[in-house]
Amino acid sequence: MLEMFIQAMNRVLIQDAQPPLEQEVIDLIYQKAEIVQFPRKHKLVKAGRVSDQILFLNSGIARSYKYRFGKEQTTWFMQKGDMAMSPKSYITGLPSDETVELLTSAEVVMLKKFDQQHLYEQFRSVNYVGRRLIENYHVRVIDHLELVNLTAQQRYQVLLEQAPELLSQVPLKYVASFLGIHDKTLREVRAAR
Repeated sequence: MLEMFIQAMNRVLIQDAQPPLEQEVIDLIYQKAEIVQFPRKHKLVKAGRVSDQILFLNSGIARSYKYRFGKEQTTWFMQKGDMAMSPKSYITGLPSDETVELLTSAEVVMLKKFDQQHLYEQFRSVNYVGRRLIENYHVRVIDHLELVNLTAQQRYQVLLEQAPELLSQVPLKYVASFLGIHDKTLREVRAAR
């Protein structure tokens, strides 16, 4: 269902008092984008490979992770309405140092980088949306980095306020890894609430 992808792009434009996507853009998206159903545990991006597609989650939950000191470290969660990719690999064209794995089955809109770049070059509206999405992502990264200065209880509280649905749908070991705390510490924090 490409409508959700197009609506997400239009939301960005409308929030900033911009006109919605031109019909020509919508027609091109329908021609170029592909919708694929993937099962739980499918790897949308594999470490060591280039992330060369925009992947938009119409449904489902994914996580990105890297190996640090021989152990998986969850670096990000993506859910319905989010892009699911390795931004660093996508932007640089270099192999990804992270894996993006589905935690649930998902419907994913896929748009090749070449097609997205063509839309950027041809349509100001798409270029604007892309810039705003990158800005929003950058703010989210900064917010996540600031978690380092908080206690385990405060980190958990921030996640509870920002994405409460994740806590009921994502295995706690991944939540603990994302928050940079041990599973045991997370269990203690939750028990104290």
